Amino acid sequence: MRTWILGIDPGCPGAVMLRAPVVGVHTVQEGPWRERVYASGRKRKQVHAPALHLLLRNFRALDPDARHVAFIEDVHSMPSDGNVQAFAFGRSVQAWEQAAEIEGWEILLVTPQVWQRRVPGISGSGKARKLSYHAAALARWPEHRDVLVGPRDGARLDPAAALWIADYGASLLH
Repeated sequence: MRTWILGIDPGCPGAVMLRAPVVGVHTVQEGPWRERVYASGRKRKQVHAPALHLLLRNFRALDPDARHVAFIEDVHSMPSDGNVQAFAFGRSVQAWEQAAEIEGWEILLVTPQVWQRRVPGISGSGKARKLSYHAAALARWPEHRDVLVGPRDGARLDPAAALWIADYGASLLH
């Protein structure tokens, strides 16, 4: 059976990679987000849930009779996160998981420790480790430099993680 795979690095904005059967990477992009304005005038970035649902629905509609599996990174807030930051992160993760489930994707959670074992040459810890898997993603998928590298050559880590998560998922299912 044909299987379409999503690799999802949840969060805000997070990122998603859609892997098509046989041909591999179909698309990789940051997740949809919006700026939420509170009554106090404060502004915060958050996942744009309606746009996220539409994105995952449209991905599934590319081949409705196939199997659709979403590999979502199983992440948690850090003990060093403040209450507001941890709560906002949890809301973002939940938005990604709910959108995938509601739009009919089979969900499999994968921890960073598991998917990162597949990344060639990964090393270090913390930020250095993230930059390591980002560099490996640029080497493996140079055609996606536009989404992996931001303004002023900044590393976009979420799309790099989404690529590796989907790659891990494909290794399990194929």
